[in-house]
Amino acid sequence: MASKSRYGNPANYNTTPATRTDGDASALEVDVNGNLKVALSSDIALGQVELKDADSTAQANIKAANTARTTATNVLATQPIDAAGNVLSNGPPAVVGLFPTNVSSTAYETSHVLKNTAGGIFHLEGYNSKGSGQFIQLHNSATLPADTGVPVVTFYVPANSNFSLDYPKGRWFTTGIVVTNSSTGATKTIGSADCWFDAQII
Repeated sequence: MASKSRYGNPANYNTTPATRTDGDASALEVDVNGNLKVALSSDIALGQVELKDADSTAQANIKAANTARTTATNVLATQPIDAAGNVLSNGPPAVVGLFPTNVSSTAYETSHVLKNTAGGIFHLEGYNSKGSGQFIQLHNSATLPADTGVPVVTFYVPANSNFSLDYPKGRWFTTGIVVTNSSTGATKTIGSADCWFDAQII
């Protein structure tokens, strides 16, 4: 008896495809030229994306844009949004190939407002010229916090030494980014103008 399939898994040609029911095993089907038949649902369209409500069959076509999604436009956001479709400021923008901005001291200083709005930091380096060790702090603030302010990052730097801090994927600050020296670690107690700062931010 001649085999219906010469290569690999069976693939049959039927002038009229057989009708099947749930659970039936089936070979792949090809057309008269041996091309594999693939049936696409009418819900699928090239170049489009379709969303369905999880609790119903409601559907909505969407298009990509770097804006907030709204009920009226059904625009898909590439930035963080809330349930109403408003763009949030507590997450980094979805931007590929974005180069950070360099922010540097121009003289020894106690602190530096690296950014006065929400943003991210990738790298911080500097020099402590003080004859004793002290703390370097990062604060989530648009302005220099008052003493006793609580930092989000704090680390100790020895006397007369360089320091550096890296966030390869970035660390996000929802309000602003401020770097400062401090004689205390857990809260801010500002020191003298004896630090040099250089940072890469977005």
